[in-house]
Amino acid sequence: MTWSPRRVVTGHDERGRSVVLSEGAPPVHREIADAGVSFFELWNTDGARAEVAADQPEPTQRPLRVPPASSGTVIGVNEFRPGHLSPAGLQSPVHRTETVDHGIVLEGEMWLVLDDSEIRLTAGDVVVQRGTDHAWADRSDRSDQVARTGVVLGDGAFTPELADLLGPEALAATAHAAHPGGPAAS
Repeated sequence: MTWSPRRVVTGHDERGRSVVLSEGAPPVHREIADAGVSFFELWNTDGARAEVAADQPEPTQRPLRVPPASSGTVIGVNEFRPGHLSPAGLQSPVHRTETVDHGIVLEGEMWLVLDDSEIRLTAGDVVVQRGTDHAWADRSDRSDQVARTGVVLGDGAFTPELADLLGPEALAATAHAAHPGGPAAS
């Protein structure tokens, strides 16, 4: 194996602050050398069962939804254009969702901003964002290159221990509290 994706996993410290728990190559991979194939398991969860039918109406014909519906998922591509930073150096508001988000930087350069740190991400990097306060920014000085990320949001639930650690004020500020059950957000 000559290449491995870079995986960044977020979590919470003993005070409930958003932190990077691990950064580097994913610990699980499989090689089929004769076929020239490598498989990298980046993350998994043990829940969420979607109904699969032979045909189904287009599920995205509604307003944008964040967070996903209860036990649901949302997959999307986000584009961040350089030169649109707030005075705080961000392009998204600082926010928390009660979800496990799997993000892959498809092109360009992104900054993941957490309570305790900021981490630069480039094409091919993967983030497993686990219910932490965070924001995003394209801080590139290249006006000809946007940053694009593919993101899958999976509905989640804070453990009672984490909910106690975060406290009622942080829980009330989540996107889930503002939009119970994942109703449409504009």
